[in-house]
Amino acid sequence: MANETNAALKQRNYVGSAEFARYVMLDMSASMNISNMDGRFLDQLLGIPYKIRPYIEWFIVGPWDVLNDVLFAHMVDRTRTRWGKFKPYLTLTLFAGVPIMLFYYSLSVIFWGTPPMHMPKIVGFVLFKVLKDLVDTFNGTARDGVLATITPDALERSRITKNTQWMSSILGEGVPQYIIQFLIAQSDKRADQGVPLEVINLTDRNLILVFGTTLTLIAGIFAIIFAIKYKERVQQSVEIPKLRMNLNAIIHNRPLLLMMLSDFFGIFTLKGDFERLYYDTVLKDPFMQTVFGAPGSILGWFPYFPKLWTWLRTRFSTKQLWIISEHTMAFVRIPTALVGLIGDIYLSKWKIFPVIALQEACFTPALTIRGVMQKEMRNELMDYTEWKTGFRNEAMTGAMKGLVAKICNYFFKGISDFILAKLGIRVGDFYLDQSKENKRNIFLLWLLMPGLTGGILSLIPKLFYNISKEDREQMYAELAVRRAQVRADADEVEQTVG
Repeated sequence: MANETNAALKQRNYVGSAEFARYVMLDMSASMNISNMDGRFLDQLLGIPYKIRPYIEWFIVGPWDVLNDVLFAHMVDRTRTRWGKFKPYLTLTLFAGVPIMLFYYSLSVIFWGTPPMHMPKIVGFVLFKVLKDLVDTFNGTARDGVLATITPDALERSRITKNTQWMSSILGEGVPQYIIQFLIAQSDKRADQGVPLEVINLTDRNLILVFGTTLTLIAGIFAIIFAIKYKERVQQSVEIPKLRMNLNAIIHNRPLLLMMLSDFFGIFTLKGDFERLYYDTVLKDPFMQTVFGAPGSILGWFPYFPKLWTWLRTRFSTKQLWIISEHTMAFVRIPTALVGLIGDIYLSKWKIFPVIALQEACFTPALTIRGVMQKEMRNELMDYTEWKTGFRNEAMTGAMKGLVAKICNYFFKGISDFILAKLGIRVGDFYLDQSKENKRNIFLLWLLMPGLTGGILSLIPKLFYNISKEDREQMYAELAVRRAQVRADADEVEQTVG
């Protein structure tokens, strides 16, 4: 019966090879950056003090981000244009995002050498965050909506999701981040040769400035090439949903509520920037993060293999893969912390190498599964809403799914910054000069804090995820019939207007 259902749904491929190639370019554009240097940019180059960051997150950026998510998501859901629902927002925000990022990197030139509490510098940083969050709201909603509407076929969409991530990794989307890590590491090593810290800081600034601005322009071009030519193939309902309808659909979407509840129970998870601080200030070699992860990166490709992925999706339910992909990391980090303290081997990059490399090899395949499953589950939620209500609300569903996570992230990112401030972690000119006590604390906070502060509670709601394999097959069979009727209704309205 399952094979018959799949055969009925799989009528043809909607996305051709050229459009798929452009979609890979869009996916790569999201990773063609040096976001792995963002924390260092704030700590070392701008020198924004830890003690004021929580107030920026809690009272300005966080409330603004949550508010614009809900309001603008409803605006997107009500959009109907001849180009589609998401294309206008995707195209406009891609063009707007480039100058905003260029402004961000220019802050390191405009305010170079200013004291930590220099008010114009802080205002400039806050302005960047507010503008970027606004653009990210529309752009993120549009990017998520693209995959939900580029094909009406669930099997093709799943294949595109997996193959896109695989192709992006093969084509080296992460290479720029590896290169900047390596170059910064070489610059930092000059501190042991007696080179003044101010000279090293200036070199690091120039490296980040050149890489950041160049990649911003390249990524923007890649994404715009896709945005201009792609097509939305899942018809929206002729009726435009009102806010009450939109919120009511969210309330009755049980899978979505379970995902939000999982985020809520994970509310006490403290992640912070501890991992980046460990490689930067303890090992003093940010490139080691790439070296330590190399064995895991090889194993991380395994779930992309078609036969293995088919086996995983056949052998395990969505719920089981969700649990595996989300909770493996917290448990394998505990032995690393215990072994690292023996003889203080956490201070030596070559002594700790086999320990962390084994850790990465254990959970990197789970991260690959997580990357695919997050997109698949999000699209499943879109289709579930359409199945239950008769209309799609990709934007509002996406906004609500991320709402709790955003609130938690802003709140506990602030707590993490308070912890770092209390510990006396240095920023600015003395960023690379931390005490041994601070180094030990950074190591333990990185490995133990996330799992101990929220990882286990968030497992509970996952156990009640209610879209079974049988429900999924029934849902897509009924949607195939309903969508055909929606297309017919839309054609009838167009003929009447004409």
